[in-house]
Amino acid sequence: MLYIFDIGGVVTSTFDYGQVFKRLGISSDRFYELCKIPSSDPDKEGRDIWEELQCGWLTNDEFWALFKKNSGINIEFDYFRMLFHPELLEETVEIIRDLKRRDPSCRVVAGTNTIQSHYEIHIERGDYVFFDNTYASNKIHLSKPGTDFFKVILEAEGVKPEETFFTDDKAGNCLAAESLGLDTYCFDNAAGLRKKLGL
Repeated sequence: MLYIFDIGGVVTSTFDYGQVFKRLGISSDRFYELCKIPSSDPDKEGRDIWEELQCGWLTNDEFWALFKKNSGINIEFDYFRMLFHPELLEETVEIIRDLKRRDPSCRVVAGTNTIQSHYEIHIERGDYVFFDNTYASNKIHLSKPGTDFFKVILEAEGVKPEETFFTDDKAGNCLAAESLGLDTYCFDNAAGLRKKLGL
């Protein structure tokens, strides 16, 4: 059996990107608008540098350089790194431990959308040590809710969808996993997850 856990909002606290938007002096909608860079070719769509950052095609420095050029906003720091201080959700970690106690042959992996600086901070803090493997969007170059994200994990782990459980705090990501046949739980709290897993 394979268990896939999202990280932010499930294993650690959720990062409030509003802090970043506030430092930049813009709304969330404006931030994502500015992440879309028009193409010089009118017959082609522009770039979405936020998606490129999440999928590891850009480093944080490259992202901020492009964002500054497109927005005209002076970027003083890597706000993604400076403001990122996640807290470990110990109740979820205990569920991971209990899954392994119940079935030592099971695999428990992380399946997370993240960016370079957040990935590095999670590594430094040891937030991924509870997992048999970590599938991060910036490393596998795919992100949720795209179904290819899950297909890559299933192929790498050598399991079928019906042998796989996935939990995430975003309903859209769970629906994408369900469309492939994975059993899912839209994470609300650790008690609900524990009940779903029969622990």
